[in-house]
Amino acid sequence: MAVFYVDFENVGNIGIEGIEKLSDDDKVIIFYSNRAENLKVANVEKIMNSEASISFRWVQNGYPNALDFHLITLMLCEMTEDNIYYIVSRDKGYDICIAAAKTCGRSNLNRIEAINDINLPDFLDEFDIVDEWDMELEFSDENAGTIEDTSGFCENMLSDRAPLRGLPDVFFEAHNPDKEGLAAYVLEHCERQLSETEEKLVMEAVRKSKNRNNFYRYFCDNMGLDKGRALYLCIRNEFEYLRRVYAG
Repeated sequence: MAVFYVDFENVGNIGIEGIEKLSDDDKVIIFYSNRAENLKVANVEKIMNSEASISFRWVQNGYPNALDFHLITLMLCEMTEDNIYYIVSRDKGYDICIAAAKTCGRSNLNRIEAINDINLPDFLDEFDIVDEWDMELEFSDENAGTIEDTSGFCENMLSDRAPLRGLPDVFFEAHNPDKEGLAAYVLEHCERQLSETEEKLVMEAVRKSKNRNNFYRYFCDNMGLDKGRALYLCIRNEFEYLRRVYAG
């Protein structure tokens, strides 16, 4: 689960952009005070349409940075190792707290400036929205041999390598990362050298992600936005194929 602690005094309405894209596995706590307590009607509508669990916490603001201290204290008290935590704020002072928490093993904590920062980037093409081809194909024993010989067809598949329902397993044996190793497969097809940690992360992401949005989020949650986005953009076209091989 991703948990968002929103410093509404700092980010205002811009900070909750993207809240409508969250899933029912996400949670948002919006901290506000008399210095910032006005939501735009458009954002009220987005909150109502969001599947996430959303709550508000009023902070009595009588001291400098009162909301900041309130937010970071409650978050550190409530943190568990099972969830990913985001402080939504432009205030870089939180980075000091995050760095200190990470020295104590709390690596599941990040700062972003808007909820939308963790969603799929706008520059991804339409293929990133497709979770799975809806194509019905039937194969008989008579044409199975023909498929075995069509290695050229396998070479010319869309880079997406989406699983086609009905294809026999022999179709995938020509390029099977399970046999040659995931790191070697990614190096050949994506020209990216994976470290042991990255290889393990990609394997976990493939097995735990139901779609590309989950795939992208998994990298960003575990590697940070910049490194996570870079790895995702490198390997995104292989997602459906790797899911077919590793997740069945």
